[in-house]
Amino acid sequence: MAKEKIYTKTALKREFGLTDKCLAYLPPADKIWYGRYKSQRYPAWSESLIQNFLAQDEVQLLLVMATKRRAKRQQAAQKAVATKTNALLAELADIKVQVVRLPKKKLKRLTQASLDDWYLYRGLNYHSYDEFAYHEATDWDIVNYIRHNLTNYDDELTRLANRVGRQEGFKLISRKIYAEILKVYPEYRTTIEKQLQEHLSR
Repeated sequence: MAKEKIYTKTALKREFGLTDKCLAYLPPADKIWYGRYKSQRYPAWSESLIQNFLAQDEVQLLLVMATKRRAKRQQAAQKAVATKTNALLAELADIKVQVVRLPKKKLKRLTQASLDDWYLYRGLNYHSYDEFAYHEATDWDIVNYIRHNLTNYDDELTRLANRVGRQEGFKLISRKIYAEILKVYPEYRTTIEKQLQEHLSR
């Protein structure tokens, strides 16, 4: 025979959504819940007692009212988030993207130097870590270098810190930055479009 389940006040709130007002109607506890330590003893209620308690008309009414209040709070919270998100997006709509055009050879040289610095900064041995194996700069690396070093991308991202709606803001900035990179470096269209899709999927 399965052991009867018992509930503490915390469990009742979690499993049935009971509020403090509902808990005020609880009958006297008929069980004791023991924690990890001997000193941890909390009042608890048997499953049969709780089922009878939940069946009371007064409790059912309180639960209905609590559900409605919870729904209203959620709607208010969602509305507040939407308002703040829209404000952030309106603010970001005016950003001016700057992209510096460099000769292809110089761009690849600077990208390679940046990769080399990345390895050296982390003290990685090219021959000891296959996952960090040294490689010549690819188009993907070059577009990354352009985004972080030849645009105001990183500066714009700082505007998202601790802001409501930063995920949507990040996507808006990404669209604007990559669109301008594409105008200045159309030869990297395939890579630019792939990176943008990756950013938008985050």
